[in-house]
Amino acid sequence: MTEMSRQTPMPITFDCWRLGPVVGLAMGHEVRLACHLDDVSVRVALKRTMPGSSSLVRESMQRERLALSLVDSEHVVSMVGSGVHREQMWNATEWIDGVDLLTLLKLGPLEPIHSCTIIAAIARALVDCHAVDVLHGDLGPTNILVGLNGRVILIDFGLSDCLGAPSRPPGSGTPAYLDPEVAQGEKRRPCSDIYSLGLLWARALLGRAPQKAASKNPAQLTPSQHQVALERAGQYGGLIDACLDIRATHRPTADELLAALPMSTHHDIARRANELWRPPQHSLLPVAAEDRLEALTDPAGETV
Repeated sequence: MTEMSRQTPMPITFDCWRLGPVVGLAMGHEVRLACHLDDVSVRVALKRTMPGSSSLVRESMQRERLALSLVDSEHVVSMVGSGVHREQMWNATEWIDGVDLLTLLKLGPLEPIHSCTIIAAIARALVDCHAVDVLHGDLGPTNILVGLNGRVILIDFGLSDCLGAPSRPPGSGTPAYLDPEVAQGEKRRPCSDIYSLGLLWARALLGRAPQKAASKNPAQLTPSQHQVALERAGQYGGLIDACLDIRATHRPTADELLAALPMSTHHDIARRANELWRPPQHSLLPVAAEDRLEALTDPAGETV
């Protein structure tokens, strides 16, 4: 090790990645911006389990790996790699410079045409997911990213359903977007994703969340929220109503929803995303070969 590297804080490395700032935390895992040790241009969102994480957390990582290995879509985040390092599972997905839908709504409700742009992109993502029997299962505003170029991407498949994946915990999902099937303990179906998407659409038009689900009840709009959402949606209000039909068989498929939505530009939502985006406050410069560590280290260079 060089004299300079002894005086300079050591980079935090994990397996083949140099770790940047934490950008997301959940029970049992964290998400960091990271770059590959051999190629700094390869930037990823690195999700890794924390030491001692539960079997439920590890199963969610397995579900995400399986789902993303099956889905190929412009509007679904791409898997870059996965592995296990020192008993910690990790999933690396493409890094997206942008903001999530929850952040996007800080500037207020979206214009109807802009909400259609986002819903059409997620409907396209669901078409591609459902075609390979993958159900997302956790549509919520923090799981939809809008890139600085206006690209809309569906992320976080930790609660997805697909062939060969571990069973989901009963009733799992974001409470404010919970569909009737899961709320009532039934098997999730493609139409379950459509219900959650309808609530997301209303949220984008209202700028505020729908009513959270009580025990054994689906999430739903209050009567006043429902009226305002339909008024703002204009000619597309009927589509929102159809998505939110309690009767599963009366909801449109993702294909039908996509066909009914207008083709629109991403420029305006890209402009809004650029207004709100703040780059991570961390440098991901290449790491000199002699400074690479095989174990995770803290800034003092001590092995964790």
